[in-house]
Amino acid sequence: MPMYVCQSGAEAGTEINEEGCFVITDDHDRDWFCREVTVTDPAQQPDYAKQFFRMGFLAHKIGINEAGLFWHGNADDEDDLREKLSEVNSG
Repeated sequence: MPMYVCQSGAEAGTEINEEGCFVITDDHDRDWFCREVTVTDPAQQPDYAKQFFRMGFLAHKIGINEAGLFWHGNADDEDDLREKLSEVNSG
């Protein structure tokens, strides 16, 4: 099952040309800037940290601030990911 790192907040809908990155809108009309990470067990893969921090750098680059929402986890497909992001509470 694919693992994703997603951030929402100001400018999350900004287009960025970075392989593996995409924008998805949840059921609350919030844009999420997402990236599929290519590991199945983050604890066993040192490359996960590199991908994780790269995602944070890209989010900062397009203007997503630290006050935004963050989610990471597994999803079967885009519909499952949208459902899981819709469950994230904004506060």
